[in-house]
Amino acid sequence: MKNLGMSDFEVDYLRELASEYKKVALSKENQAKIQNWYDINDLKPNAKPLFMNHYWPVAMGEIFPEGSFKCKTATALQYEKHFKTKLFYIQELGDDNVCEPVVPAYYGAGIEPFGGLPSKNMIRAEGDDGTGAYELAPIIIERDDLSKIKDPILHYNRDKAFEIFCQTREIFEPELTVVKRATLWGSKLGDQFTWFRGMEQAYIDLIDDPEWTHELLKVIADKYEKALYLLVNAGIWGNYDLSDALSTSSGLRYATGIKDYKDVKDGDFFNDKIELNQSWAESIAEAFTCVSNDMHKEFSYKYDKILAKPFKYMNIGCCEVLGRKIDLIREFDNARMISISEWNDYELAAKNIGKDFVYSYKPAGVPFLGENLDKAAVEREIRGVLEAVKKHECNAALVLNIGGTLGKNPIKKTKEWSEIARKLVDEYYS
Repeated sequence: MKNLGMSDFEVDYLRELASEYKKVALSKENQAKIQNWYDINDLKPNAKPLFMNHYWPVAMGEIFPEGSFKCKTATALQYEKHFKTKLFYIQELGDDNVCEPVVPAYYGAGIEPFGGLPSKNMIRAEGDDGTGAYELAPIIIERDDLSKIKDPILHYNRDKAFEIFCQTREIFEPELTVVKRATLWGSKLGDQFTWFRGMEQAYIDLIDDPEWTHELLKVIADKYEKALYLLVNAGIWGNYDLSDALSTSSGLRYATGIKDYKDVKDGDFFNDKIELNQSWAESIAEAFTCVSNDMHKEFSYKYDKILAKPFKYMNIGCCEVLGRKIDLIREFDNARMISISEWNDYELAAKNIGKDFVYSYKPAGVPFLGENLDKAAVEREIRGVLEAVKKHECNAALVLNIGGTLGKNPIKKTKEWSEIARKLVDEYYS
């Protein structure tokens, strides 16, 4: 398995990309942006808002269409995409993405949190390629079905992982420091409940059978906790590269007290461990957007608070409408960043967040759907957010997370969106 199965051409080409990546990482501009992220996430007063792009595979496939990559083998292609994606954000879009002079070793590790039971049963239309809408079929139907939920299973071969780690070092060092692959986890307890029961039945359960609901939630929380500690005890929990986004809708990981690659003094990244109190927790319950604050607290945050307690900081939310639920989030001792989706009242969210959390705004993707970017809509939205966060002195980041298509002219649109964002941030915070 010399060179991870890569051809000599692929190794040479990836080393060229790694060299370019390192130059960007060590540049003064990149270092200044990193400090800006620390200022935002440490809640430094009067910190200038940041903005970044973060696209899912469908959108990235439009930015880099088939045939635009030089590598052919799976591992080499994974690294090529890694370097090119981050360099595109930084060099072409000029946003506040950053990079570090590190690269992960992509060894195999995975976890089945429910002991082999699937987390969801998706029913798709015939011919769907896996990107369309789907129906959730229930998995847990009767009380006796709780016995189907087993203890988590960790799939990790340490000897094989070390072999891959060493070969990755041979390819990329000394140009870049090789670190362990990020293995992360976030609590989707409320969403998992709806996946197990089916969306419609889950909402009925909240009202008609809260006792049964809590019974299932306790089982889910127990398996989540066991899965988390399997990762921690195996030494594969955490992320040494803080330039990776916290989630699909939040900013970067930089914050005082969060461990990164520079904190590993002896450079033994393979044997080093990241503790929970040196890392971020995440909590998402998108399915609970339409329930009351009391229900959200009782059936999600009650358990999330216990699961998140050992962590340094917590990032809460994705597409939920949380602007009217900030009082619930204040009950978390370590809450730091809150995802504010496009469906929020910008002003209400900013007023409720104030100086106490990071206002991580998730801009709308609708302006991208036409042949050209709807620039007027983009400007209205960003102005609305900036006026609100400036008025209430919030530390803020705008994270353009495109999970679906960018439509026609994707590169032109993403550049235009980034230009508008930069112009408006500079205008409001000159």
